[in-house]
Formats: sequence, C-alpha cells, structure tokens
Amino acid sequence: MLITGDEFTILLSMCSRSLVCIMLDILITHYNDPDALDRCLHSLSRQTFKDFDVHVVDDFSSNNPHEVVSKWNSTLSIKFTAFNQ
Repeated sequence: MLITGDEFTILLSMCSRSLVCIMLDILITHYNDPDALDRCLHSLSRQTFKDFDVHVVDDFSSNNPHEVVSKWNSTLSIKFTAFNQ
C-alpha cells in the first residue's frame, strides 16, 4: 500500500490511539537526491509514533547516501540497501 505524507500522519495518529500494537515498515527509494532523503528521515525522526522500521533502497546513485543514512541511524531503525552497477 502506498500512502502520501498526509495519509501517513493520519495513520500514525490513529495508531497511537489504538489499543492494537502495530508495527510499520516504511520504504524510501533514493536516487541522487541526498537532501530529499535527509528531509524525509528528519520528518520520520519527529513522529510521535515510533513503532516503525525504515528501509532505504538506493538505486544506482552516483552520490553517497551512506552519509545521510549514518546521520539518522542512531535515531531511527534504518535498514539500507544499495544497488551498485
């Protein structure tokens, strides 16, 4: 299921009030835009709902997203996968 930022905020709000334990997996695809990746991870770090894992998938980027992922890895549970040529 693909959800937008607004839908994600609503979903997290509903989950935080629920008595059911929910764990989310968030998939972020990345290609040559470390600033967008940084903004996305920053936004996730500020969520009040914390029961989620982040999966960052890099698709043959020519830049180095490892630095951005490393910056947020102490705050978020990030699994990083890179496809290299």
